[in-house]
Amino acid sequence: MKSALAFLLYLAAIPTPSYAQAQSQQDWDQVRDEAESRFEIVKILIKQQKFDKLLAETEKLFAVPFPDQEEHRLVKSGQTICRHLRTEKQIPLAHKILDQALKAVRRNDSKAALYQEKAYLFKEQGKEDEAMEYFERSLRLINPKN
Repeated sequence: MKSALAFLLYLAAIPTPSYAQAQSQQDWDQVRDEAESRFEIVKILIKQQKFDKLLAETEKLFAVPFPDQEEHRLVKSGQTICRHLRTEKQIPLAHKILDQALKAVRRNDSKAALYQEKAYLFKEQGKEDEAMEYFERSLRLINPKN
């Protein structure tokens, strides 16, 4: 009897995921799956050069509710889309998509990375003053003391 009671107490002490944690993981799985599908749609549109449909699809992608700790994935998606558009010589469209991404993110490190991406686009366009402005914006967010 004592060993059964001790075993039950042992089992009770083992940490198990709470309902909230399980629900949170399920929610994140759904968010991740939606974002992945939307990102793939965007990549296909770029491959098919259906640039006129791209802004509507990226708007849906950036509306996916990423939790703060996963926001870097949204940033990476924006950067990747931008780089694909750069190779397709669709730099004005890439700027618009980065502007969408900037409206969607909340964290300073996310904004800094997107500002830096815009700076590279301006630099490629030969707009060095604008590029410098966006590099400086990025730096102010990375290190606000300077």
